[in-house]
Amino acid sequence: MKVKRLLATLLFVSMINVSYAAEPPKLRLNNYVVDFGDDQSAAMIDGNYFIPVRRVAELCHFDVDWRDGFAVVAKGGTEYKISANTDVAYKNNEEEKLSNKACILNNRMLIAENDAKSIFGLYDDIDCYEGEKALHQNFKYDDAGFYNLNTTFIGDAKTGRGFSWEAELGYDDMILQYKKTDEADDKLIDVAPYREKVAVAWANNKTYEEVPKQVYDAGDYRFDFATMYDYKYFYKAELKDLIPGTSYSYRIGSKSKNDFGEFYTFVTESAETAPFSLIAVTDPQGRTPEEYNYYTKTLEKALEECNNPAFILNCGDFTDNAYYDDWWRYFFESARGICESIPLMTAVGNHDVRGESVKFYNYHFNNPQNAKGLAVGYTPSETASKTLAACIRNIDNTVYSFDYGNAHFAVVNTGSDSGDATELLNLQKKWLRDDLKNSDKKWKVLVTHRGVYVEKIRKNADNANRAFLDIIDECGVDLVIEGHDHTYMRTHVMKEGKVSENGTIYALIGSAALKRYDATDVHEWVKVVKPLPKELPNYVVISFDGEKISYSAKLIDGTEIDSFEIEKR
Repeated sequence: MKVKRLLATLLFVSMINVSYAAEPPKLRLNNYVVDFGDDQSAAMIDGNYFIPVRRVAELCHFDVDWRDGFAVVAKGGTEYKISANTDVAYKNNEEEKLSNKACILNNRMLIAENDAKSIFGLYDDIDCYEGEKALHQNFKYDDAGFYNLNTTFIGDAKTGRGFSWEAELGYDDMILQYKKTDEADDKLIDVAPYREKVAVAWANNKTYEEVPKQVYDAGDYRFDFATMYDYKYFYKAELKDLIPGTSYSYRIGSKSKNDFGEFYTFVTESAETAPFSLIAVTDPQGRTPEEYNYYTKTLEKALEECNNPAFILNCGDFTDNAYYDDWWRYFFESARGICESIPLMTAVGNHDVRGESVKFYNYHFNNPQNAKGLAVGYTPSETASKTLAACIRNIDNTVYSFDYGNAHFAVVNTGSDSGDATELLNLQKKWLRDDLKNSDKKWKVLVTHRGVYVEKIRKNADNANRAFLDIIDECGVDLVIEGHDHTYMRTHVMKEGKVSENGTIYALIGSAALKRYDATDVHEWVKVVKPLPKELPNYVVISFDGEKISYSAKLIDGTEIDSFEIEKR
């Protein structure tokens, strides 16, 4: 049985241009009213909150029209006509009948829960009754019940690939099937993934005090949002022993239900070292589909310039608060058609770890495990904030390294902006030194969220990652890629805290969304600083051709804001 909770009812109305009847209907569900107003927006009103209802429309791909005073909803090629104020009952997971007011969408329904504080949403795959008449059974969910699918390098990029995705509770037997792209489907190989049942939270404009404490403990933070929650499955799968330089196709789904999503393809790294390019972005950090539209535009423009990247590197802050499952959904939907095939390699950001939300970052990404166990036997200090302590306990999967071509990439966890992160950073120092020293690759790149050198020094020890400075110098790191500050800055070549002929360039790569910080502080290490226009996010393309690194940063309108090359001296 599958229950699909969405944030609100009829979120689809304001997404498109619609023609309204003379008197648009109002739908009253429990203590809420859904009002289709003449401003082409719908709203839920319960006396305390006015909640815009646009967000899940893009997510669910609704189309809406008005005919004869009814809202006609098209989803998946099937039309449903909304009627109002229908008394119904349904069986929930505990098989208890509940009386509700609901809007029937033919074989589905919009339903309000008895608890007046609960949101109402579109419920699929539940046994609905009007009297003894069953109204709905076995509605097929988009993409065979899964979403937030992405792929990563895990192990050797030539022979391995990692996957992670999220699914509804009704999909408890999912598998991954793969084959060489040019093979027939009867060559598909089944891979059993790891699965974990997790309580996820939804942003729903409640107060902090209304949040179920067992699900959401903000720790060092208090938010004006809050949540209702539901349970989902998080899946991870790993492929090994692949053939270098080979195209593979894979799909996700339920073998017992014979219900699979579409095929996606990926190509393993070639056996011979060859030039390659990557796309680097940072801080998409949104709350709504509208905000993530800018991230979509950023990726699209980057792919126009670099249409065959080896991978995409994202320096963190994927949502404004990693607790909220709907915000993660918007993030992955904004990159749909990209991150299922192009590996997404990530650094965890400060917004991804607040409270104890670092675990939700870990649920969503299947990263290399070559730094696993850094916190084994270590107990966070009594002075550590709740956020910092959670980062330490959940450090696995947030610190790792990987190779591609003639380059080695190390990724570190720089914690939150809640107090000094030195305790967390110190846990990573020995691993980072050993990892970089043991690499025989020509180029070495460090990836971090909070910067080592920053353009604007903010409170709470934002540049605490100078804990890594001696390691960077000692191990000959060529380039450090940073996020967090929502502006663009590049340093001079730096070594031992000074401008040098030999050393490391630190690039704070800007923002793939709208949030901006003014570039106000100028320090001796700053060579280039470029404030970003509000409506123009930016991206970076970095190419490795054997003898040099070529770097170009551009706004999405095509304006180049910086470029440089690094050659080995």
